[in-house]
Amino acid sequence: MNLCKILKNNFNSFFIFKTISIIGILIAGSIILIMIFTTLGMWQESLSIVPDQKNITIAENNPQSALTARKIREWEQLELVNKYWDSINNSNADIAVSLLTDKYKLVKEEEINKIVSTINEENKIEISDLTEPFIICPKVWGITFYISQKSDEKIMTQIKLTNIAGTWQISYIGEPTEC
Repeated sequence: MNLCKILKNNFNSFFIFKTISIIGILIAGSIILIMIFTTLGMWQESLSIVPDQKNITIAENNPQSALTARKIREWEQLELVNKYWDSINNSNADIAVSLLTDKYKLVKEEEINKIVSTINEENKIEISDLTEPFIICPKVWGITFYISQKSDEKIMTQIKLTNIAGTWQISYIGEPTEC
């Protein structure tokens, strides 16, 4: 059967079909007009923006993401540990001592001078298997690693780091401990 014949035979069906078609066309036309006016409004608004201090965002003023801050902190802490052991191996006790907290300098300075005086090319201290920095207790972070010299076995060691006035300093070197 042909659709036209069905619709002619049933006036109510034909009227409903026509009404639905007209409503669909009006809705589609409305959506198209809304899209056109929205696009024109955004385009006109983008042309009217004049750069000034209010419109410019400077990246340095934006806060760092938590992940970025964590990675920077870890890098600083690992760099401090490497700098400490490099200064010991290069017989520079002054640099090694300067990386310690004031309290820990009193305890460790004499021992560092003794170690530095015995270091030579054959018995340099090697560190390996550094862990990622981890929090031990509030404001104290730790890094665990193995320390060895050519003739000795590997000994697990922990360095505790404390942030004092924005600078990481070593507050403990020895066997792994808790806070």
